[in-house]
Amino acid sequence: MKPPAFHVEFRLNGRHFSSVNKLLQYAEKHLADDHTFFLHQWFDDSLVFEVQTSGSTGKPKTYRFAKQTAVAVARRSIDFFGLPPASKVLLVLSSDYIAGKMMWVRALTGGWHLDVVPARKTIELSCSEYDFGAMVPYQAYANRDQIERFGTLILGGAPVGDEFVKSVKQTGTHLFLTYGMTETLTHVALRALNPPAAKMINARDSDVYHALPGIRFQSDENGRLIVHDPLTSKAPLHTRDLVEWISPTRFRWLGRADNVINSGGHKVIVEEVERKLAGRLRQAFYLTGIPDNDLGQRVILVMEGQGSEQLIENIRQAVEHAGLHPYDRPKDIVFVPRFNRTRSGKIIRDFGKNSI
Repeated sequence: MKPPAFHVEFRLNGRHFSSVNKLLQYAEKHLADDHTFFLHQWFDDSLVFEVQTSGSTGKPKTYRFAKQTAVAVARRSIDFFGLPPASKVLLVLSSDYIAGKMMWVRALTGGWHLDVVPARKTIELSCSEYDFGAMVPYQAYANRDQIERFGTLILGGAPVGDEFVKSVKQTGTHLFLTYGMTETLTHVALRALNPPAAKMINARDSDVYHALPGIRFQSDENGRLIVHDPLTSKAPLHTRDLVEWISPTRFRWLGRADNVINSGGHKVIVEEVERKLAGRLRQAFYLTGIPDNDLGQRVILVMEGQGSEQLIENIRQAVEHAGLHPYDRPKDIVFVPRFNRTRSGKIIRDFGKNSI
């Protein structure tokens, strides 16, 4: 059975559409190609649709999902966040990837009033207030003064720094960081970033992820997360994410197993160190490991932009005051004029794989 065309209350940029064809005609004239392509894919005769991973951690992969499965996952989020028909929602993500695609599915299924704006770093809002929205962290950093205009705002696709979390504690928005991936059709767990969000999910610790209804977690012998979600798969999903497992519905995310650096026998979890440095460093950056005769791997800090003596000194001071374990501290600083990024804005960690 095909999913329903769209909810009768659905609006796009303030417009009502009497048919799928009318909606597609509008999209072709007024929306970016990524949104138009997905809408054509969603409304075609196939019972499935394809989605590709971003490729930020390796070669992009393509997955196929039943459209009815996506609708069921969308309804779970709609019900959890309490977003009835006519909710005012903003889409500022690319529909090349799962986050943008699922915002469309939620809007079409839930009868939302959806505003679509270009997926850029700086966002121009067309409405004074929104009930719901989703951004990647770098958009939230660049538009921090707009966060209060959302009833609920979810962030995903990358970790957030400690300094950012401190800066949003007083906002009235229900602000969450999500955990999810292409294979789970976006978020399966939420981390509350401020008191209103914590109250909504009854969270006591700001660094703990809480499962959405129906989802269960466990960890394997190596501390990697396993996801059980009957909506998306009968089989458990074994991830590459290192976690501190707390209960079947809660965990702390530590980082990607692929990003662990073994330096002198000490395991450096890259994302944990980056979280402590985020907000202290103004340029985009990431940590990586390179071969070292004594340590096995040496931690280096890769910075975007041009270096100078003053900037290097500022970076060293920031690292010094970040409270890092001695083995976690970068031994070298390398500057790359411009990072390679995916279309969704994720940094591709390819130092050493291309000329710099």
